[in-house]
Amino acid sequence: MQDLTAAVGLLGAMAFLSVPPTSGLTERLFGAAKLGTLVGVVFFSHQTGSFLSAWLGGVCLASSGYMPVWLADALLSASAAAFSFKIQDDREIL
Repeated sequence: MQDLTAAVGLLGAMAFLSVPPTSGLTERLFGAAKLGTLVGVVFFSHQTGSFLSAWLGGVCLASSGYMPVWLADALLSASAAAFSFKIQDDREIL
């Protein structure tokens, strides 16, 4: 039980680690004027997406096994990687 608690705590911390870089990217893409509202939207969408992916992954796993879950994960990961290459960062790195 302690191992499970530690794993859940670590996964929760990792989920919050993705929010600041995503918020920064949102600020660069849409401007600082809208940042306050967009940070809330980005955070809410991350939380909603994580719930839906865990829940739907469990439903798919229970109904049809591991292979569709792995294929969907691979497809979504490849799509996210392809979209991230489209982001242009014009800032100078010191």
